[in-house]
Amino acid sequence: MMASYKDIVRFIANHLKCPICFEIFTEPVTLACGHSYCLRCIKDYFKQNSKRVCPECRAELKTDYKLHKNVTIRAILELQQAGGREMWDRVLAGSEEEFTQDGSCLIRNSSRTYQSSSSSAAEGSSSSLDCEEGHQDAAKNDSSLPSVPQNDEVIINSQSVSEENKGSVSKDPDSLRGFSDDGTSAAAGLSAEFVSLSFLPQKGHRRLVFYSQRIEVRSSMTLRNHSDRFEACQWMAEQEFTTGRFYWDVETSACSGWAAGVAYTHLGKDEQLGRSKSSWCIEWSSSRFSAWHNGSETPLKHRHPSRLRVLLDRDAGHLSFRSGEDGEAELYDVQVEFEAAVSPVFWLFGTKPGNALSFPRP
Repeated sequence: MMASYKDIVRFIANHLKCPICFEIFTEPVTLACGHSYCLRCIKDYFKQNSKRVCPECRAELKTDYKLHKNVTIRAILELQQAGGREMWDRVLAGSEEEFTQDGSCLIRNSSRTYQSSSSSAAEGSSSSLDCEEGHQDAAKNDSSLPSVPQNDEVIINSQSVSEENKGSVSKDPDSLRGFSDDGTSAAAGLSAEFVSLSFLPQKGHRRLVFYSQRIEVRSSMTLRNHSDRFEACQWMAEQEFTTGRFYWDVETSACSGWAAGVAYTHLGKDEQLGRSKSSWCIEWSSSRFSAWHNGSETPLKHRHPSRLRVLLDRDAGHLSFRSGEDGEAELYDVQVEFEAAVSPVFWLFGTKPGNALSFPRP
C-alpha cells in the first residue's frame, strides 16, 4: 500500500533528529562515514571520549578530520514557505501524540514488567534485540508485527524480570548441546551451563525498546522514560556472574554491525564495549572482524559468524568466543583475572534498518 503524504512527511521529520540529543538538528554536520549530528552535540561527545569514533557506526576519524556542514539537511530544516523548523517540531509532536493514543508498545512497554512464559521456554524459544531506524513499524500494534513461529516465542513484558527467570540457567544435559548435528560441543566439555539472558530497560540505551511478544528491542525516535544507561547503542544483560561456568548463544545473521562480550557491571555510561579496561568483546563493524579490549584491536582471521557462542568460565578466568559454524570453531580466547562481577553486553549498529540480535535457546 502506498504511503500517504502525511506518512512521508513524518518519515522525513523523524530523520531530522540528531542521534545524540534526539532533537531536531541544530547546525547539522556530517562525519566522513556519512552520519550527521548537531555541531554542539558531536563536539561535546568528542570532548568526553578520547578516541575519535562515530557514535553510531564506530568508524574511526582521521586525526585531521573536519566537521562538514550538511547543507541539504539545513535547507530541509528551513523550508521557509512550509513554516521552517517550527513546522517539523509540530509534525513530530503530533506524531508522538498519535502513537500514544494508538497504544504503541514503544510507549506502553516502558511501564510493564517481565513475565516469562515457562511453557514457551520449555519448547525452546529465542529472544532478540532488534535495532531499526525510524518508527513507522512502531506505530503499529504488536499484533500487526510479522508473525513468529510459536516455538520461537517468549511472552514477556518490559521493566523488571520475574525472580523465577532472573539469571536462569539450564542444568538439563541436553541444554549443553552445541551447534553441530551430533550434539557435541566445547561447552559440554567445560560442563558449562546455558544461561537465558534477560534485559532491563534501564540497563540499555533509550533508543532501544522492547516488543513484548517477541522480546525484541527496536530503535525508535520516541524515547523511553528511562535515562540512558549508555551513550552508545548498547544493552547490558541483567545477569551478573561472580563464579561458575556459563554460555549463551547469539544469532547475528540479521545484524549488519554488532559486538558481543562481557563487562564489569560498573561499565561507564560513556564507555563503549571493548574500548575500556572493564570490557572485552568481539565485533563485526565497517567490514572488520576483530576482538577489542581497552581500546586495543586484534584482527581475527575467521570470517564473522552468523551464529556465535560465548563461554565464560569465571572460576578459571577464561572468556571464549566460538562460531556456530564450522564445527564450533574457536574465534578468540582470552584469560582475564576478573576483579568483580561481569555481565553480558551487546552493541547494535543503531541506524541500520532491520538490525537484530537474537538469543536462541538449545
